[in-house]
Amino acid sequence: MAPMRQVEHVHPQVVGWVVRHVEVENVHCDGKHGTSDEKVALFNVRSATYDVVLSGSIVCSALLALRPIVASPFHHISKVESSCSSAYPVTRARRRHTTTNTRLFAMADANMHNNNNNNRPAASGAVANAIATIESIIGKDEGGRGMEGLIVPGDLLDGATRLARLTPISRDDDNRQAHVVILSGFPCCVDSDPPTETDGPPGTFAIARAALGLGYRVTVVTDECNRAVFAAASPFPSKITFVTYPSEDKMTDGDWQDMKALVKSADIIVACERAGPAKDGRCYTMRGIDMTDRGLIAPIHKIVEMGREVPDIVTSKVPFVAIGDGGNELGMGKVLQSIVSNPKIKNGEKIAAVTPADSLIAASVSNWGGYALAAAAALVRYGDAEGDRSTTGSVGQEESFEQFLDKFVPTEEDEIALLDRCVEKGCRDGVSGKVEATVDGMPLETSMKCLRDIRDAATGASL
Repeated sequence: MAPMRQVEHVHPQVVGWVVRHVEVENVHCDGKHGTSDEKVALFNVRSATYDVVLSGSIVCSALLALRPIVASPFHHISKVESSCSSAYPVTRARRRHTTTNTRLFAMADANMHNNNNNNRPAASGAVANAIATIESIIGKDEGGRGMEGLIVPGDLLDGATRLARLTPISRDDDNRQAHVVILSGFPCCVDSDPPTETDGPPGTFAIARAALGLGYRVTVVTDECNRAVFAAASPFPSKITFVTYPSEDKMTDGDWQDMKALVKSADIIVACERAGPAKDGRCYTMRGIDMTDRGLIAPIHKIVEMGREVPDIVTSKVPFVAIGDGGNELGMGKVLQSIVSNPKIKNGEKIAAVTPADSLIAASVSNWGGYALAAAAALVRYGDAEGDRSTTGSVGQEESFEQFLDKFVPTEEDEIALLDRCVEKGCRDGVSGKVEATVDGMPLETSMKCLRDIRDAATGASL
């Protein structure tokens, strides 16, 4: 086992960065990073297993090399890797530990390239601050369900950067569009037909809108039982591909082959209010009702699992960004222990979703997380374009950020019309169970205010 030592004043975001990128390597992290509690992650390097204690102040000795260069939570990764590999003076004994850890950083650095951040520097201060404000807007726990304990600080920026800087993973066609696969559907109204709730479709299509604004190809995937609502919800049916799957017992060989082909073409997977399997492999409502047993759940989580398999399905691991609000959504495995120990999540031990996301966006309502990701991606992309203009000195017709944002984030009118279409198809509020244009038991105006606040925070950035 690698020797351990305590290092004071290491920035907690650096520790969080290590957790995120280790998890890309299919490693389980026990707990939420960036807290004062010790959390343990296991990772394998050349067949040797190491324990790494992660917290706000305790790391393994190999992270010592980070200490002189950490200027902000989002320091550029290439400097981190190079410092660990050669720039930091170490003794012979410590060099052995640093060399071991350099392999870890090499894996993380390779994954960063696979995750399409394109070696750009960190987002500007104005962009990062605006996104932090948006993160605080969606994390106020308006429903009082304990979601504030599931927030991973900085993951909205991380997920937005993954989305905004996406480039196609090199496969057969280097000229193809980047492909965003969006997973959604939480059929919690189990005794109704359809069982679809109003949280999910709006956020899903906000993300789809942003992906289209970025010039990407978009596929939306949901369960067969949600087909009618999601099909009606789409504001641009001719511009996206819509795919549904049946419950696992009804999946055919053709369905599985289609799913594998979809994963092979994906460059990023985004889940928004998507039911995620618990430790027993079944998906539950917040009340602990088994949706899998009711035959409502398609094995859509397998798309994420396949995206992490190499080399038979994909050539590089597909990054996974997830949005949730209760702990039972796909991707929430990143904060598994926080769900189980949260006193406001009554059935946490039973319902907690175990699949971890690379970037996890916790929000009071998942739709709000979709709005937030869309706005944050617009900020990152516009900020990158501004940086390119200042570097190259290029001139020409410039689009205001307000105009640019409209391509990414829906208006209130857009969302009211979308929810009306969902309700016409029998969609219900997942908390009240009523066929009405409310979300998670909150009036429509609450969601519209959040959307306004997100747009105001984005347009208020000094870009």
